[in-house]
Amino acid sequence: YRIVASTTNSTAPYDIYNAKIVVDQNATVAGAIQDSYSESNQDVSHPMFTGSLVDAVGQSFTGTGGTLGKTKFYLKKTGTPTGNAVSKIYAHSGIFGTNSIPTGAALATSDNLDVSTLTTSYVLKTLTFSGGNQIVLTNGTNYVVTIEYQGGDGSNHTDSGSDVISPTHAGNESTLDGSTWSVQSNDTIFYVQNVDINNGIPSLLEPQYLLAPFKLAAGTS
Repeated sequence: YRIVASTTNSTAPYDIYNAKIVVDQNATVAGAIQDSYSESNQDVSHPMFTGSLVDAVGQSFTGTGGTLGKTKFYLKKTGTPTGNAVSKIYAHSGIFGTNSIPTGAALATSDNLDVSTLTTSYVLKTLTFSGGNQIVLTNGTNYVVTIEYQGGDGSNHTDSGSDVISPTHAGNESTLDGSTWSVQSNDTIFYVQNVDINNGIPSLLEPQYLLAPFKLAAGTS
């Protein structure tokens, strides 16, 4: 658009400025968190490796009706493990918060997380769900979310953080040994988050900047 600096004096020249506003029309908003248990509660590690008693760690939670986009777990590595970890969502079995365990085949599986990229200190790591794995988690329905890793050994493994001292999440933890899920009294550090959305609302409004100012004499255009 143009900005015109005019005057009541018809014989005086006036200034015309070309100007524009830059707007980001693709505003992406992080998906809402459906359920979580903060990493500030972590006080114990679950080493996951082939041949250990823990091949996966799960936590029961309740869906809120959103579309699954990602999960997060508090992870680190010991030594130099290789291979991939995944997060899965399962249907729930048992009494929620007392003896919850997964049941049946996974309802959704995340993209791979290369465990060699983990650090030796705990950090929250995001596992993304894509395509048909972006399922709707029904409001009020209980599920179990897991972090799973097959590989490594006693010196090279992936560790998942949990709270054993004072767990307060409404659900409960479970662990997988081979093909058997066992109930734990701990709570796993986790986040279940909806897909990111484009809300169509401009998120970036830059200050206008003026281009090519020039003057026109009165009566010209």
